[in-house]
Amino acid sequence: MIDATLLTSGGKYYMILKDETRTPPAKNLRIAVADKATGPYGPAGVPFTEGWVEGPSVIRSGEWWVVYYDCYTRHRYGARRSRDLVNWEDISDQLSFPGDTRHGTVLRVPRKIVDALR
Repeated sequence: MIDATLLTSGGKYYMILKDETRTPPAKNLRIAVADKATGPYGPAGVPFTEGWVEGPSVIRSGEWWVVYYDCYTRHRYGARRSRDLVNWEDISDQLSFPGDTRHGTVLRVPRKIVDALR
């Protein structure tokens, strides 16, 4: 497992990580859950993305958790969203990213800074 990122919800810690299994190749994202950030974490759940992805970033947007990830063999970025961190909807086609976007971090930028940059 590599490329982990953490979020907290409902008193639990969720680690989104890449399954780096080589044979048979997995290369997808899964979630492990713990009561504390330091663990111990339970086993990673079933994959919630397609294969050959990595570098997850996660944000909360309204009632949705949105996970962005690098589809590195397809040279694009993907995204899935969930209200419950169990059931995931692919929203990749609803978003656009710059062509060279790769592993990244999402951060909130105040509107006045965005307006000044424009």
